[in-house]
Amino acid sequence: MKIVNHHAFAGLLLLFLMLACSSGDPLEQAKEMQSVGNFSGSIDVLREVIAAGTDDPEVYFLYGVAHAESGNIDASVWPLRRASESPDWEAKALLRLGNGAFLHRSWDRSIKALNRLLELEPEHIRALVLRSRARIETRRDFEGALADAVRALEIDPDAEGAKVCQVVSLLGLDRADEAGELIASLELFSREVGPEQPNTPRFCGARASFALETKNTELADKIYTDCLEEFPSAPTLVKEALKFYSTQGEGERAIEILETAVAEAPDNRDYRIGLAVRLQAFNREGDAEEVLRKATESKSPASAAEAFLDLGGYLLDLEKFDEGIEAFDSAIALVTSPPADMMFRYADALIIAGRFDQAMEVADRAEIAAYRGLIRGRVHLEQAQASLALEELTEALQTWPENGVARYYAALAAEGVGDYARAIEEMRYSIRASAGRTNARARLARLYMAEGNLKIALEVLRHDVARQPGDLEMALLGVELSARLALKDEYLVELFKPLKSPDELRMAILAGIKGTRARSGPAAAVNQIHEIQQFDLADPVNAPVLELLANNLVDAGRVHDAAALLESYVEAHPEAAAFYAIRGLVIKSRDGVGSQQVLKDFNRALELDPVNIVALVGLGVEQHEAGKLDDAIASFDKAIEAAPENPEPLREAISMLVANGRAGETESMLERLLDLEPYDPAAALELVRLRIKQGSEPERSIGLARLAEHFGRGATRTEAAKLLVQLAASKL
Repeated sequence: MKIVNHHAFAGLLLLFLMLACSSGDPLEQAKEMQSVGNFSGSIDVLREVIAAGTDDPEVYFLYGVAHAESGNIDASVWPLRRASESPDWEAKALLRLGNGAFLHRSWDRSIKALNRLLELEPEHIRALVLRSRARIETRRDFEGALADAVRALEIDPDAEGAKVCQVVSLLGLDRADEAGELIASLELFSREVGPEQPNTPRFCGARASFALETKNTELADKIYTDCLEEFPSAPTLVKEALKFYSTQGEGERAIEILETAVAEAPDNRDYRIGLAVRLQAFNREGDAEEVLRKATESKSPASAAEAFLDLGGYLLDLEKFDEGIEAFDSAIALVTSPPADMMFRYADALIIAGRFDQAMEVADRAEIAAYRGLIRGRVHLEQAQASLALEELTEALQTWPENGVARYYAALAAEGVGDYARAIEEMRYSIRASAGRTNARARLARLYMAEGNLKIALEVLRHDVARQPGDLEMALLGVELSARLALKDEYLVELFKPLKSPDELRMAILAGIKGTRARSGPAAAVNQIHEIQQFDLADPVNAPVLELLANNLVDAGRVHDAAALLESYVEAHPEAAAFYAIRGLVIKSRDGVGSQQVLKDFNRALELDPVNIVALVGLGVEQHEAGKLDDAIASFDKAIEAAPENPEPLREAISMLVANGRAGETESMLERLLDLEPYDPAAALELVRLRIKQGSEPERSIGLARLAEHFGRGATRTEAAKLLVQLAASKL
């Protein structure tokens, strides 16, 4: 069961809770912890001081800072406001309040706090620049933003943030010529100071950004090309260029940029990882691995160790478990006393590789109780021992309550025992603590969708998405929900940002059609598909959309329309496997079981494309109905292997296996289906029935029965409730 990306898990565990040799004074202890970046760990220490009734404004200030730096901006507000009541801490607290509101995109609230600060300290440069940025973001006060930027530059002519705000404000005021001249002059000044100045490449790239503002992509391309030739590894320039070429669909150009940057700056981990990720996306896994392996040859033991960790993580993602663990072992061998964060990454790697006993050994050696609990909880989760996992994670959270990853795992453990109230609470806490660290937003949204709470599900997806962007899964869920709730797309513009490539847009179309059908039925879904302008259904690449159209036509009682449509497409594209497969589905719905034309279409599709999922599943159903069970199993196995993330082949295979009493094969498939669809009451109920027949241990069965009861309806819920009584009795 893959719960979260192991890099995310390891990343959050870089922070820890307590310093072994800290001062006995809680305030000094908290300061010491924050000085080394352990903000989340300082929260408990400061909370106890506050609970004891302190009036010290510094305590409230540090408590607010701890929450803000831990990602919980909301929780930072009241202690910072309390600190701002003290003249000695007012300015610092107001700056933090202004910055926190800015990060939350509460521009007016940010401006209000900064107004108060600038009344106290009119020449506070950071406050002037931040207020300028906030005024820009409101899109209604570019004059004020420009005035703030100019004032900041009067105080400090080298204030880089103010220079950027000045340019953006001029653009907002439609004074493009002045903005362009300013960009050019800034670059010229930087070059006169010396081409080695770090701002020179930044201003060089700014000319490209200005070209984009005027919609001149050709000029932007030329400027980026020239600038990168001169500054091939300048961080800001490389970052902006990668963003530009990615949005232009020029992935190969992005790879070229990173290859040059890695050659120029071989120790830059961001470039190396970025290049490997892009190479993998282009199915160049071998080249990606070579890039990561080369970095392990560094003469610096620390750099080589970090490179081995990166290589190990990559190999684990490819399910090369033995090689991945070998890379982790090499990393640890290079370090005399491996730090706690490295051992955590090692333990996580062992868990992913299924080496649970070794992971438990690492946990036993951990000096910090919270670490032990996290590792053990992870192991128990992977072994489907939800109650043990929940015990370990609950104990770990006693000393590390702000850990969003631990909260997420606790939520999964709570789901495993069927405690959905606690699961929701833990996932909400995880999202507040670190929304971007886990897939808690998507998981909780799915849970609410399964309960029928669509509006709440959408709000979960939108939580802090501007500051901590979501991923493709969240975007697709958002599309489906917007269709089910009949919302306008503008409401979800931030959520939809991950949708960039044609394949991703096609997936979004499918999600939207699914949502429309759920809201208004198949006829409405058909109408929506016909309204899509940007997709040519006669193009085989858009076969998934055509399949959905055909299925909805059939369900709307328009079988003959669907058949005629597919006849025309097959005739126009006789080498398109997908069209034969979809026509086979339509003809089966029209002619019924045993149609020779159906078999002919499925077989022809598989001649053209041996891993066409529609044809494999359709053929498997036909083979089963003809009594050819082994052939049907083989067809379903091929479909499942070709599309492991698609639940439909699994559903069909499970249905067939259950009908034929193939319990052993059914159980593993049901578990796989529940990994993909964790709130599927029918799958959970079927697995409970199977486990009861086999006499499996009751704890897991009870959790599954609670799932079926919680999310099921009608007969499913009734049967689940009866099985729960039966299982409870079996434990007595």
